[in-house]
Amino acid sequence: MQLYRRMKKETSLSASQYIRKYRLERAAELLKNSNLSIADIGWEMGFSWPAYFTRCFKDYFGLCPGAFRGNFGNLVLKTKAS
Repeated sequence: MQLYRRMKKETSLSASQYIRKYRLERAAELLKNSNLSIADIGWEMGFSWPAYFTRCFKDYFGLCPGAFRGNFGNLVLKTKAS
């Protein structure tokens, strides 16, 4: 069986969709746990333009990276205050 079909069968994602999912989830971790700029995180994850990274991130998570980072920061502060 070809790799593409096997991957699609196992993950229900194409190879490019799987790679994008991995990159965006890794970017989310960096937004939560690092002080890197949003542009630097986008470049680290292989996106050639910060605007394209932002658009892909928003399509996947429903929030732009800055709002995601801000919301996560608020959750961390509330958790630590409790």
